[in-house]
Amino acid sequence: MKATKNVCFIWLTAFFLFVGPVASCANASEEDAALKKELFAALASMQTYDQLQFHVRCLVESSDSEEGMSGKKESKTEYELAKNGDCYISIREVEKSKGVRAKILRCSNGSYAFAIDKSTSPPSVVYLERLGVDAAMDKQVASQKMLDFDVPINRIYGHMVVGKPLPDLINTQDFSIKKLVKREVLGKTMVELDFEYDGFDAEHNDKYRLTEGKLLLDPANHWVVVSASWIYESLNFKAKAKEEWQRDFAFAQADCPVASKSIMKYESEKFKHESIWTVDLKRQEVPKEEFFLTFYGLPEPQFDKSFLEKWGWWLIGGIVFLAAGGWLTMKRSTK
Repeated sequence: MKATKNVCFIWLTAFFLFVGPVASCANASEEDAALKKELFAALASMQTYDQLQFHVRCLVESSDSEEGMSGKKESKTEYELAKNGDCYISIREVEKSKGVRAKILRCSNGSYAFAIDKSTSPPSVVYLERLGVDAAMDKQVASQKMLDFDVPINRIYGHMVVGKPLPDLINTQDFSIKKLVKREVLGKTMVELDFEYDGFDAEHNDKYRLTEGKLLLDPANHWVVVSASWIYESLNFKAKAKEEWQRDFAFAQADCPVASKSIMKYESEKFKHESIWTVDLKRQEVPKEEFFLTFYGLPEPQFDKSFLEKWGWWLIGGIVFLAAGGWLTMKRSTK
């Protein structure tokens, strides 16, 4: 009888030990599914990158150290960035010649791209290129935009990770969500997302992999990325590094997903980099006219037109005139 009771006790214990974790896993799975549904609903309703408008000024303080280098190399850079739809402006000081610095404004408005030297009075044109005509030139303009605008925006835009808007990144088949949980951070409920990602760097023709990835998202502030970290591994160049991001958002009251401060750290076996971006939000609305030369007191470009563009309407008018003349002649001859 005692043996029977012991057997029953063992079976009951085993049952609860087995069913307990299963029930717990089922609840966790349901919570994960609900949280994932909430996340994807937020991504679907998120303001797209193309709709974004803003005008910011950024102060960037960088420090680099490398194996064999004595001390740190430190630098300061200032940017002004403005965006309205597919139009963008980037203003940055550059070294024009030895000891001479100039403030260069680069802009693209969908019709043409230009750069002007704002250090001169009146501003002088550095370059002016028509878009949509020469594929090689369009590619060159896109590369310039990546350097002057896309790279800085990747640092400060709250929905940008590894150069992609958050909805585009998470919805790609190369992005794998490993875990999604809620947790308290400094009294706020955040969402932590663990991931892996296989990417491609078109500029350097390099396939890379991000592992041990973590994103910390703030659901109360448009699901902005508050912090991020991952292990970066270049598959072509066999390089490996750890990258960490931390962003503060003081513009929440302005309903703007641009960080007020962003800290980025990059560390490989032989190289360390840290940059601190301090951001001043100047405006949230930027009129379209600011992306054209006339706004800066310069004439709009008159690009060479094709034969049809120059003479098309005259040609059509001439054909109509000749047809009408022929019809009148035929009508008179039949009388």
